[in-house]
Amino acid sequence: MLNIKYGENEKALNLFIRDRVSWKSYQALDYIKSTIKYRWNWAVDGLGKPGLKFTSPARVLAGRPILAVEETYDLIADRINNKEPFFAGRFGHTELNMIVQVMNVRYGKQEEYEQAALKQLNTNAGFFPENMQLGREFVDLMLRELPYLDLHGIWPLYMEDYMIRRYESKNVKLTRLGNLEPFHVSRKSKTKPWSYALGGKKVLVIHPFADTIKKQYSYHREQIFSRVLDAKDILPEFELLTLKAVQTIAGNKDSRFGTWFEALDWMKKECARIDFDVAIIGCGAYGFPLAAEIKRMGKIAIHMGGGLQLLFGICGGRWESGDYAWYQDMVNDSWVRPCGDEIVKNNKIIEGGCYW
Repeated sequence: MLNIKYGENEKALNLFIRDRVSWKSYQALDYIKSTIKYRWNWAVDGLGKPGLKFTSPARVLAGRPILAVEETYDLIADRINNKEPFFAGRFGHTELNMIVQVMNVRYGKQEEYEQAALKQLNTNAGFFPENMQLGREFVDLMLRELPYLDLHGIWPLYMEDYMIRRYESKNVKLTRLGNLEPFHVSRKSKTKPWSYALGGKKVLVIHPFADTIKKQYSYHREQIFSRVLDAKDILPEFELLTLKAVQTIAGNKDSRFGTWFEALDWMKKECARIDFDVAIIGCGAYGFPLAAEIKRMGKIAIHMGGGLQLLFGICGGRWESGDYAWYQDMVNDSWVRPCGDEIVKNNKIIEGGCYW
């Protein structure tokens, strides 16, 4: 696979070989770590010692410390208050899987999983058309955008540590994925949600549920989190601006655009026309590169992903299982579901309709 945009000069060839060795070494290490963890947990279960399982979350990834929720909120709020260009974001599970499978092929593995990853990217994250060459261009774009990330919300996922070491800035900070959401503290916490810093700012929310977000903020801002937080701390008064994101998940079409790249470019241009201080983003595969572009505009981008709808009291099936007890603690009568054209066709094929 040496013909994939790497050139034929010696420097490019050496770089390719180095990356291939590094990629395969990381894969082997990930396999060893996961095997040890699995076998250890199996053994301690057999001994009746479940308390010895590997359950505690890691404190370090890719040689970098992982910030606690309080440190994360303070960092984001500080960047908002100082109006520094800033990009906080995360990988979508589907998007990272596409990157991994394309890179597997580039570094010598078979293509058996690459097509399945593209199909998932199309269905779950809105990438279109389902064309492999375009899918590989998506991967190249994502790799180019990674160095712009200032705060990375980690899962962690398979090979995520490699992406951090190989492509992200040496100054990038890490936190847990959920810490990008501002509602994981309570009234008793010494640390405020990072969103308190939005007060008095021009805040652009980029999301397919823009209409419901506007209604919720206009009519229920003070009630949405009344069970757990004060409105001035979690949803303060600010100038709300919205951009209704292109919605192409689950095979849905937007006749204005022939490719995902055209739709992304349109959203970039729309953002450039809007006067805002901070952008909060949740719009599938569009979100990460859009956030990087906003940082290049000299502004602040918080790429929250799917959890963004919760900030405005919009229910979703994903959070209604027993795995999200904190969600049940927040919900009250002011919460609603997406409505009208926000309810897309075939939405049940995405985790059973997780956003609706």
